[in-house]
Amino acid sequence: MVLGFILYEAVDLVWNFGGMTFRGAKGAYNWYYEVPTPDDIEIHKLEDIEKRMKHLEDLLSKDKQCIKDK
Repeated sequence: MVLGFILYEAVDLVWNFGGMTFRGAKGAYNWYYEVPTPDDIEIHKLEDIEKRMKHLEDLLSKDKQCIKDK
């Protein structure tokens, strides 16, 4: 009974320590090589979409002015 509990706790400790080590190494790797996070990727996509929308709005406003001038 006690042996089972000790083995269970040992496996649990190894599992959690291994997970922390993996997540820490992954975080350090991503930080060092500047790997973008999913949030960074989404922010860049939204900024690109905003630039494209602004460009299209400018084209539409120029087109409306050309029509009014005629």
